[in-house]
Amino acid sequence: MEEGSVNKNNLSIGCSFILNDFDAKLSPALKPYNLYYFRGTQNYNASFDYQIHLKNLIVFGEEAISKNGGYALLNGFQTYINSRISSCIISRWYQPSFQTIAGKAFGENSTCSNEYGLFMGCEFLPYKYTSVNVFMDVFRFPWLKYGIDIPSAGHEFMVQFNFFPKDNLRMYAQYRNKIKQDLGGDSIGEENQIIDNATNRLRYNLNILSGRRFKFNTRFDYSSYNTTNKATNHGLYVGQDFSVVLSKLPIEIDIHAAWFNTDSSTVRIYAYEPDMLYSYSIPVMSNKGYRAFVMLKYRVGKKWFFWLKYDRTSYFNRNTVGSDLNMINGNTKSEVKFQLMKKF
Repeated sequence: MEEGSVNKNNLSIGCSFILNDFDAKLSPALKPYNLYYFRGTQNYNASFDYQIHLKNLIVFGEEAISKNGGYALLNGFQTYINSRISSCIISRWYQPSFQTIAGKAFGENSTCSNEYGLFMGCEFLPYKYTSVNVFMDVFRFPWLKYGIDIPSAGHEFMVQFNFFPKDNLRMYAQYRNKIKQDLGGDSIGEENQIIDNATNRLRYNLNILSGRRFKFNTRFDYSSYNTTNKATNHGLYVGQDFSVVLSKLPIEIDIHAAWFNTDSSTVRIYAYEPDMLYSYSIPVMSNKGYRAFVMLKYRVGKKWFFWLKYDRTSYFNRNTVGSDLNMINGNTKSEVKFQLMKKF
């Protein structure tokens, strides 16, 4: 991989080149949806990026091409209209034929190909201690996707109100709406019928700090999912976190408790949790039940650190947890983790 850049005054220009060479041929089974997938032993990507500062305006972008001639374009700008309003617009144009092995870029897809879209976002500071964030993202998939054998489209909208009257008190309320097309039809001859799947999410989050030793975080989540001619599914999550740093012992304690109730996996709720060093945990809350954990971090001198975490998830409406070799008889799953680190 080769990279280079030039910075002068308010202009920054860079370029990069990456070559992938495999000792075995990649050859996924040919399907209509993966017609443009990379096949072979060698691929390369070349790209050019830029950033320009013009007073209250920043213009940026990156243009890339793959060995087969497919290209991916990302361009946008950010502007500060005044001290209270800022906005950003980003356009993306990723051809279905663009091929990259490990490339990631802003977009709806997990890979930067087969997607055209326009993102528009704004931040307002209407009053003291308050801010409002709004964005709208419109996207289209010009080629087929797995499970969708015709082009499809969608859009997403989000608005969030933030209130921070003190340094140790912050809260926000958020609403998200996402509509994404999928295939529908329950009878013969309706396989190519496009339907809209609508997801709505509401969240309220309260964070309180008491000095440097105590932290409280309360979160409420509601989600709904509906599609054409189907009943609406609902999901609810209530979680409470508490963290404390003991004054006389070098110990930090994180405690979490949550209750969840969802009609199906379409309204599952994700909740970030503290975890071991260099690790993270985002468990999925689905079905009906509760989850709790306690994690201790113990420091011995300046070189030794020890983590211990115990978590437990119980379901009210299941007799087994997991599947296949990971299946547990019963409605409860528990896990214990520990980690020891020494600094040199």
